[in-house]
Amino acid sequence: MVKLVLILRALLHLYVMAVVLVTDPALSTFFDILGQPESLAFATTSNLLLGFGLFALVIYFFERSVKSAAIWFTFLNLFSKPTGAVYLLLNMGKIQSRLENSKPNTPHQEAAA
Repeated sequence: MVKLVLILRALLHLYVMAVVLVTDPALSTFFDILGQPESLAFATTSNLLLGFGLFALVIYFFERSVKSAAIWFTFLNLFSKPTGAVYLLLNMGKIQSRLENSKPNTPHQEAAA
């Protein structure tokens, strides 16, 4: 059942993208929005694009490989929550070790050492 839902969601996403590209192949509406910085559409689109960029950097921080990060970023954006759960389950140890290595020493930790 889960596979069917994932396949249907991917197909729906591809269908919507195809409709957008057929309707506006030059993406002129998208670029028109970016040309109006005072509009709500510009703020929403900018937030979306900056979120994608930050999300890609976070994934790269944990993966340390452009190829692996690009694959996970693509699947996470296409299939969202189920892929996110699989990613967390497969990489929990790596994520914990990277987070522990990036923590600054607290006074309590320095006193214990």
